[in-house]
Amino acid sequence: MSTIVGGTRERELQSLLKQKDAELKQANEELEERGKLLYKTKVAIEQLQQELTASRREEQAIREEANRVCEEQAAQLRQAEDQVRELEEQLQQANKQAKEAQAKAASLETELQQFKYQTQLEGNTAAQKLRDKDKRVASLEEELEGVKEQATGLEKMLKDTRARLVTLELDREETERLIRDLTSKNKQLTADKQELEHQLEVAKNLADAAKREAARAVQALEVSDKEKTAIEIDWSRKVDRLAAEQEMKIRDAEKKLRELDTAWQDKHDATERSWVSRMQEVEQHWEKRLRDGMTACERKFAEEVTDWERRIRETDAAWQGKVVELEQLWRTRLTEEQRAHDSDRAHLEAQLLAQRAELETAWSARLEDTRRSLETALEEATMRAASERATLEQSAALERTALEQAAASERAALEQAAATERAALERSTAKRLKEMEAAATRLAEEARGKWAAERAAAEEAWANRTAEVEAKYRKRLDEMKRKAAARELEIDTQWKERLEDVSRKAAAEREMLANSWNARLAAAQEEAAIRYRALQEELDSKVASISTRLADMAGKEGRREVQRGELARQLEDLQALHDAETKRRSELERALRDAAAMFKAELYDKQAELDAAYREARSLRQQLALQDVITSSPRLRSAAAAAEGAANLVTSADGSGVTHSPSRPFHTTFTTGNTHTAGSGAQSLAADLDAELSALRAARAEYQRSITATHDTRAGLYDRTEARADARSFSANNSPAVNKVRQDTRQPTRSPGSKAAKFINRMLLDEDTTAEPQFRSDSVSTTSTDPTFDAWRNRLSTRLSSALRKLEPSVR
Repeated sequence: MSTIVGGTRERELQSLLKQKDAELKQANEELEERGKLLYKTKVAIEQLQQELTASRREEQAIREEANRVCEEQAAQLRQAEDQVRELEEQLQQANKQAKEAQAKAASLETELQQFKYQTQLEGNTAAQKLRDKDKRVASLEEELEGVKEQATGLEKMLKDTRARLVTLELDREETERLIRDLTSKNKQLTADKQELEHQLEVAKNLADAAKREAARAVQALEVSDKEKTAIEIDWSRKVDRLAAEQEMKIRDAEKKLRELDTAWQDKHDATERSWVSRMQEVEQHWEKRLRDGMTACERKFAEEVTDWERRIRETDAAWQGKVVELEQLWRTRLTEEQRAHDSDRAHLEAQLLAQRAELETAWSARLEDTRRSLETALEEATMRAASERATLEQSAALERTALEQAAASERAALEQAAATERAALERSTAKRLKEMEAAATRLAEEARGKWAAERAAAEEAWANRTAEVEAKYRKRLDEMKRKAAARELEIDTQWKERLEDVSRKAAAEREMLANSWNARLAAAQEEAAIRYRALQEELDSKVASISTRLADMAGKEGRREVQRGELARQLEDLQALHDAETKRRSELERALRDAAAMFKAELYDKQAELDAAYREARSLRQQLALQDVITSSPRLRSAAAAAEGAANLVTSADGSGVTHSPSRPFHTTFTTGNTHTAGSGAQSLAADLDAELSALRAARAEYQRSITATHDTRAGLYDRTEARADARSFSANNSPAVNKVRQDTRQPTRSPGSKAAKFINRMLLDEDTTAEPQFRSDSVSTTSTDPTFDAWRNRLSTRLSSALRKLEPSVR
């Protein structure tokens, strides 16, 4: 059985190991999934880098769009310059216009400086954003390194679990070896049991040899008796005496032989029982030891398994939580990066749109201002020219009138002087206009060249800045890739070193566990040997004590045989008593049933008589009512005698034709009349009915008293029977046979409320309830005068007294 238990246990351990291998495979698959997840995070980081490059491309596109917008604005500026040129050709005659143009050029220079400052600020903000993105990339790299370190720690824990599983396999092998040792010891115990059985067989053979010696002695005695019969007649008396002595000796020898035989048999049985019990105890002890060892090993293995399962679950839960946290962290960071990128892009687009709108509004405002200023200047110049012309015409008219009023002689001189002055004035004005036109064109060309140079310098600086930023980010990206490759190389080397270290530690721990298990096995074997020697000594001492107690047991067995015979005799007596009591009880029950049946029949007869009496009373009431009517009517008094005779005939007919059908009570009110004969007869009949009902109630009470007395006598009889059985019981241990007899004698008693008693009570109660409303007004307590009822009551009393006389022997 132990081998079967060991085999089942080994299969269970193998199934557990297979389950653990499957769990380890599942853990490896989960680790591979974690590695895939890490690879996905790496791919996500690369996608983020690609998105950064795409954002840079978008920034380049935005810059190109800004350049295109600037070129469009430059075209618009060229158009504006053409318009200014055209306006300047119209405003060649105004000196003030040149000064305003110079002031406008200065304002444009200041605006150009402001635009340069704004572009520089935008470049600084873009550089700051790029630096922030560099910092984010650096933090992502650090987090990636942390994730790789966590992965290394997880792999290390996996290696530790594998090493522990190897140690658990070694423990399983050790437990299997211990089970094999215990099975070998069990086989040795079975061999010892066989040797003890052989010794018992030898003892049996010795007993058989003793029996054969006794038989040979008996045969020798018989031969000697035959030889002694051939002696002479004169020695016959001596021979008889010797024969009697020999017979006595033979009887003594036979008695001793029987005693020896019984003693050897008892001793053999006792030794066999003791050896069987001892072997059972030894087997149970070693089986208990084996079960304890197996349960201890199973408990230890289960504890280790639960511990490792708990650790694996904790590590799995921890890593799942960490992976979830990392996923959430990367997801949040990715969303934050996307949000920041979108916000930056929207901000840049908004800035570009705002700048474009500002430039458009500024240039449109400037163009509008220049147009309005040029229009105002042109209007002012025209107005001034008109005013000057008017003044000149007026002065010329005055001078002409003055010259006309002067002398005619001076007219030619004045005309000549005027002509000379007009020519000089025209020459001076033409010269001044040419100088103003030359100055205005020179200033416009200088402003146009300065604007073009500054624009070319700004575009070149912007292109140089973007190229520097792109080169810087490319350089940083290459450096990050180199760092990532170096870090991966370093992590691989660290992994290899850690794996070697873990393998060395696992080998050392395996060797240490093997040494500890060997030491524990040696200690267990030594303890088992000591325990076996102690059990052997204890077995020898117990065998000696059992051999000493066999004689006492033989004496006790004899006394028990005597007690057993006494108990058997008592059992026979109690059985005879039980049979007699059962017979007496059956006769009593049969007599009571007969009495109840007779009583029921008589009660039915009395019910019929009561119904007839009720009908007679009803007829009497009708007669009394008729008599009252006759006496109260004067015309019917003459027919009173005839009516009374008819009533008597009806009454006699009702008395002769009695039926057993019940009638309903007829309630009437009796009045006193002149005829006292009918009233006195009715009252006497009612008194008889009341007396009969009271007699029936008394009979019912007497019957109930008799039933109660019968029940009391039964109970007393049962109590006395049990007391007698308890008094005759000599068994100190309360023998099962006597108990069985006691249980059989306790027959269920018939309660006073039997079917007959219940029927009588119910019938009398119905009679009381139906009779009381009829005769409550005129009931008179009188004595019974019915001879038939007295005879019935006497018969009932005689039957009950006979039943009680039958009960008297059982009571006595």
